[in-house]
Amino acid sequence: MVTPLKVRLASFAGFLFGTQPSDGTIALYSLNQQKRASFIVCADNKQIMEKDENRVVVSLPAELAAKIAEQQRIARRYFPNDIHKAVVSIHAAWKLLPAPKFNTSSSDALLHDCIYILNFALKHEDARQLLDRWIKDMEMSGYKIDKASPYLLMGETLLFLEQAIEAQKYLQKALEIGGVATFADQPALYLDIASKKITDQESIMQAFEKEDLLEVWFKNEEVISAKHTVSNDMLEQIDRICEEGSELFDENEYLKAIRTWEQAFRLIPEPKNSFSQSLWLHSSIGDAYFLLNDFQKAAAHFFAAKSNNEQNGYANPFIMLRLGQSYFELNDTVNAKEYLLRAYTLGGAELFENEKKKYFDFVKLQ
Repeated sequence: MVTPLKVRLASFAGFLFGTQPSDGTIALYSLNQQKRASFIVCADNKQIMEKDENRVVVSLPAELAAKIAEQQRIARRYFPNDIHKAVVSIHAAWKLLPAPKFNTSSSDALLHDCIYILNFALKHEDARQLLDRWIKDMEMSGYKIDKASPYLLMGETLLFLEQAIEAQKYLQKALEIGGVATFADQPALYLDIASKKITDQESIMQAFEKEDLLEVWFKNEEVISAKHTVSNDMLEQIDRICEEGSELFDENEYLKAIRTWEQAFRLIPEPKNSFSQSLWLHSSIGDAYFLLNDFQKAAAHFFAAKSNNEQNGYANPFIMLRLGQSYFELNDTVNAKEYLLRAYTLGGAELFENEKKKYFDFVKLQ
């Protein structure tokens, strides 16, 4: 049985990823937005006012984004054979990132690399501190939280730190935000913890210790190496599987279509929302669940599609329509109003022509 390693390399990542921004960096966004009377429940159970708007990612200049991406590629080349140089290189990328460090077009992919590299280097406490800052940045912004991966990564990191009960809280939060799709390419144990199939600390740690941690490490290595480097062969395989799912969908074989599309979804590297293929797959899977009247899962998938970083799902009228309809069926009138009105703004009345009358009637009452 492989147990979590306790030996730490000489820790310098806490300094490298410290809380102070680089000299000369400035905030590129404003939090001066209208608020409404609803609340975000943070992972630590604190409540803060939630704003009506979705948080807009700050786009970096192309030249700067390219420099950051090059430093990430250097870190990946060193990883895992020279982990010290990998940590230094990923820090160089982090240092290039301007404020707001956790909300730019380069942030998600870079943060995933940072966490995987730190955990591989056995710097679990440094990874936890960076994740804590990432999560607090999301929660304290007041905007709707649509990213599950920081909570999932925190849950995993806390398991390495043998803090099982805290890990459970974060994994449950990941499930709440992203649904079961968040756990599609994760160890089954994580979903069991999140869904409370296993609850006490001793049982959680015993199960975690049975995980092949070497396999986890090499899984992370593959994830980091694969980011933004999907081969043409892989794209062709994804397209082929998607087409098979579409044929099943056209034959009203919705569950079979979902299972087929899920195979394609698993082929997309992390962070999945950085690839346009994940938007299409989330939308297709969500549509199938909607037609099966499983509105909870439909909403989760369309919400994930909306949050895609590669393509702006928030500007897609069909995604807005189905997301609003799903919330309507779940009796969530606040979100139903937001997304159905946005669907109407983007697509007009004709978008509702082939839908049940009740949805457009709801829009007209707003």
